[in-house]
Amino acid sequence: MEMVVRQPAVEGAFYPGTPEAVSSMVERCFSAAKRPAVAGTVVALVCPHAGYIYSGAAAASAWLAVPDGDGRDCLVLVGPNHTGLGGAVSVAAADAWRVAGALYPVDREIARELCAMLPGASRDDAAHLMEHSLEVQLPFAARRLAPGFSIVPVCLGVRPDEFGLQVCLELGDALARCLEDRRALILASTDMSHYLSDAAARREDEPAIQAVLRMDPAGLVRVVRERRISMCGVMPTAAVIRAAAGLGASRAFLADYRTSAEASGDYDRVVSYASFVLTAGEG
Repeated sequence: MEMVVRQPAVEGAFYPGTPEAVSSMVERCFSAAKRPAVAGTVVALVCPHAGYIYSGAAAASAWLAVPDGDGRDCLVLVGPNHTGLGGAVSVAAADAWRVAGALYPVDREIARELCAMLPGASRDDAAHLMEHSLEVQLPFAARRLAPGFSIVPVCLGVRPDEFGLQVCLELGDALARCLEDRRALILASTDMSHYLSDAAARREDEPAIQAVLRMDPAGLVRVVRERRISMCGVMPTAAVIRAAAGLGASRAFLADYRTSAEASGDYDRVVSYASFVLTAGEG
């Protein structure tokens, strides 16, 4: 049977169009990153997903908490559904993803287990075909994880309401059960506020940041809904907080926070980016 490979959707747009240029740009992102002060074993990351020129350094800051050559052989990525295609919980059905010239195999065993444990989850590539939020994470992961690591991309299309929160909590619990005996890392993909002034974005984001730092998925969803914070990946972040807690994480650290104004010079209309590291143990 011929291998089904999901092709890149935003190559040449969110990141450069050749492997060499991507490698060079990711290197610049790591050079501009802030090494976070964290303690304990890294269980999960929360990273932004805009064009690398805007959010790449913030993403790299979280990845710097993962030891080089960490040895983790699987990355589970949970991101929002920007396109409206697919179901509520869409687990990639392709055999592999191609990004920046590299091939990332999908871990079929974990994908099957996750769908078996979680009612409403399905193996579905429709949600992933044009979605950028997970694709852009992989060149960063390739710099820190074991060569040949597998991936489990999950696209989450639920709203920040009580039903959506319940789906997120169930997804988090299912992920924790699937991964308890695996050397896996979990990543939530999200940007923060969209199209506010720089000052307003920083003000509006603060209660959401504090909810992540408390590792409070219900509180995060509630504050985003009540304050109408345009955090596009609030539901994936809630699910990953729940999963990380189930795997022993008890602390969250803010790795970086910045806005697009740092790259564009436009402080009147920005998108903001936060990255976090969730850890277990004292370190």
